[in-house]
Amino acid sequence: MNAILPLVPLNFGRYLEPFAGSAALYWKLLPQDALLNDINAELISFYEMIKFRPQDVFNAYDKIENCEETYYNIRKKFNGECSEIDQAAFFIYLNRFCFNGLYRTNLSGKFNVPYGGKKSGCLPSIDDILNYSSILARTNFSKVDFEIFLNDNVQAGDFIYLDPPFLSDSVRVFSEYGPVRFENDDILRLAASLDMIEKRGAQFILSYHAPEVPEWLAKWPCRTISVHRRVSGFRRGRGQVTEMLVGNAA
Repeated sequence: MNAILPLVPLNFGRYLEPFAGSAALYWKLLPQDALLNDINAELISFYEMIKFRPQDVFNAYDKIENCEETYYNIRKKFNGECSEIDQAAFFIYLNRFCFNGLYRTNLSGKFNVPYGGKKSGCLPSIDDILNYSSILARTNFSKVDFEIFLNDNVQAGDFIYLDPPFLSDSVRVFSEYGPVRFENDDILRLAASLDMIEKRGAQFILSYHAPEVPEWLAKWPCRTISVHRRVSGFRRGRGQVTEMLVGNAA
């Protein structure tokens, strides 16, 4: 975050994020007008419920016990049929108490992270939820492919932060975010989207992990940073990695 913030334009119209998995920059900037998108439908539905029905979501998770048996019962319900309110409540419960705070699904798109124990802290208070709701009130959401989202929404004066999945041409790994990998065709679509963003008069920053600057990013100003990775199935997968920040906003 300390490396990204100095690159953010001082003035921009709307804030757009096509890969809003954590939306960490959004929560840091607290923009007055924002569009958040992600292919994780459960995440976007959760945000919408916090925006429109925060008290109901809080009431639905407030009394749920943090124990292994309850966790697996909640996970089963979350992967089945439940109301939008319950799904949002279960979403925040599972993300709080799952192993390593890791969001992972199987090939069928079902959340399958095991129980993480009792060291994850507490669920958000009602004051926290109401505060988040007031911020989300000035934000709109979608859950479509990133290219569709960008083509339909980017306009002059926007600022777009892109934090895409890293290119994967191997088998699925423990930290796989969803049932579909990010592959070479997606990289080509992403590169075309960056060209489109600039042509429309918008600014962007993209964060990416690669051993060296790939050809599809070479045309843009780039700087490398050291990032500490905390999310991994095993301790050996955590540590310092080199990432790059690329874009036309600097």
